[in-house]
Amino acid sequence: MNEVTTKALTIQEWGIIIALFISFASLFIVVYKEFLQNFKLNTSVDQIFMMRVPATNKQSLLVDMILDDLLFDAPSKQAKAIISADENLSKLATSGNREKLKLDLIEYSKRSPITYSPPDLIIDAYLSDDRFGSSFYIPLIVYNSGRKFAHITSLVLVAERQGNRSKKWAFTAFVEVDQEKILARDKIQSDLSRISLTFSGFAIGPGETKRIDPWFTPIHSIKNITISKENIQPGKYVIKIFGYDVKGEKALISEPVQFTLEKKNILETFTGSESAHYLRIDENLEDALQN
Repeated sequence: MNEVTTKALTIQEWGIIIALFISFASLFIVVYKEFLQNFKLNTSVDQIFMMRVPATNKQSLLVDMILDDLLFDAPSKQAKAIISADENLSKLATSGNREKLKLDLIEYSKRSPITYSPPDLIIDAYLSDDRFGSSFYIPLIVYNSGRKFAHITSLVLVAERQGNRSKKWAFTAFVEVDQEKILARDKIQSDLSRISLTFSGFAIGPGETKRIDPWFTPIHSIKNITISKENIQPGKYVIKIFGYDVKGEKALISEPVQFTLEKKNILETFTGSESAHYLRIDENLEDALQN
């Protein structure tokens, strides 16, 4: 009867096996990187600029705010000065006919530009109005750490209210901002002049970095689905940006960041200036001072 005997592997034989294993692993890594690995896009939200209210929207809001002021029991001096320049406006203000007064006020503003700075109390009543059209400029640096080209055709920003996931606001990028025009605050710039180009997407190769300057404007509904019924309100939010490729698949997702929107920020956008937020500067300064 034959006996089966086992022989322990020598150190040399173990070395050969390990070398083969390392070779196969290295080959797999090379094949994966060169032929199997897809693109991998990375970005982070570090700065948020809340853009001023568009001029046409602001003019429309101002008319309603003047009407509110005029129809108060005690109108402001500004409101009284506006109607005192036109006899018909004075009569309509006395009658309390808001709709007729609004039409005549619009016609009057075409003939003679109206200067009016509403008090914060009146502006507060309109913060949720869609005409505020709160929008955001978010400069982004996108890096492709993958091995294939990526093509992004659209960007979507979602702001989710902390503690209430059902409260969301959506924004998309139709244009890009001219950064120099945004920084030149000492000059009067039209809304159109601050656009550098339409956003048609971007392509980014393996190992490449791409800077984009998207201007995100609000989208309140899509395909008969209501996303939000009002302008974004003061509060704490979680911000994420999604990028979609030509197939409509998510190809880019930013890390979520916390963003606090204060009432004064929205008021600033109405008075004609941007509200700038540097999300990581406080923690960076604190860390730097500790070293």
